Amino acid sequence: DRRCALAIANVANQMSWVGISAEVVEVDDDPARAVDDIVALAHRYEARPSAATLDAFRAQARISFRLRILRVHDHLRAPDL
Repeated sequence: DRRCALAIANVANQMSWVGISAEVVEVDDDPARAVDDIVALAHRYEARPSAATLDAFRAQARISFRLRILRVHDHLRAPDL
């Protein structure tokens, strides 16, 4: 079964979240490529990731999953005041 789901919550309002339904299309368990993937993401989301962060990523056992997004559904609402 290759189905998977992710939920990303708004930390300020846990009732506000986005869900993603997807299908795993590839599992890459090559450790070197998986570390390359996370290092690339670190550079994408942080202009200059620290050496300590990159070293920590390189020391971790990792697997990369490639997903085909099937559905995005939101449960967004203004925070209760």
